[in-house]
Amino acid sequence: MNTLDVFVEKGIKIGQEKGRQEGRQEGRREKTENAVRNLVKASILTDEQIAAALEVTVDYVVRIRKELESEN
Repeated sequence: MNTLDVFVEKGIKIGQEKGRQEGRQEGRREKTENAVRNLVKASILTDEQIAAALEVTVDYVVRIRKELESEN
């Protein structure tokens, strides 16, 4: 294996790890958004309570609430 092959292999491994990290982050974002949507739909908590429980901003909860309202 020559030097170029070593660098290519290292680049591939770095790219794969970055892809996995981005995938995990996207999965967490989707999970959080779904949780916010479900709690907003259930109408049992205030926006502030939802934000505190899911560690997001109140503005984020308000934006999701508005999206849900516009869908109906």
